[in-house]
Amino acid sequence: MEAGKVGLAKAAKIGRENVLPELSRTSAKVRERTRPDRLRKDYRDFLLWLHANVLDSAIERLFFVPTKGRVPLDELKVVGNNRSSGHAYKPSPALVFNWALSAVAEEDISRMSFVDYGAGKGRAMLLASQHPFTAVGGIEFAEELHDNAVMNIAQFPRSRMKCRNVECVLDDVVNITPVDGEAVHYFFNPFEPAIF
Repeated sequence: MEAGKVGLAKAAKIGRENVLPELSRTSAKVRERTRPDRLRKDYRDFLLWLHANVLDSAIERLFFVPTKGRVPLDELKVVGNNRSSGHAYKPSPALVFNWALSAVAEEDISRMSFVDYGAGKGRAMLLASQHPFTAVGGIEFAEELHDNAVMNIAQFPRSRMKCRNVECVLDDVVNITPVDGEAVHYFFNPFEPAIF
């Protein structure tokens, strides 16, 4: 009987010293991780990871320069005076691009141009080139990203392109005049609303 009391006392001591503090730490972590703003961020990060590593893996293999991943703006050399209004590079997930393009599914896109503002490494432009647009253009103000887009355009499989008139220009978007005729203008959060 005495051994049982000693065992219980030992267990209680272990619980107080080890288990209760661990439960308290775990509870604090759970509270932190289940805050609505944290859940939104974690969900968004998971979706971006899912697109980059699973859903977009087939299209990603077609690019000469990989387009997945984020590139901070402060690591890039930019043209113009609007660095502070620009955003870090993040590629358009292919499903998001296709969903956005479905908004003009009823239109005859073979008489339209496609313009990507903040073209990055050229992913959206090359996704658009797989549709029968008259021309596909992009505007990028970061030199390194523009160079990557040019390489990707040059190396993209021509057999996949329904529009081969694809070009990316290195310039600040505020210096560009709108294209003539009908066009699809694509914005994947390239800059602050003030630039609009």
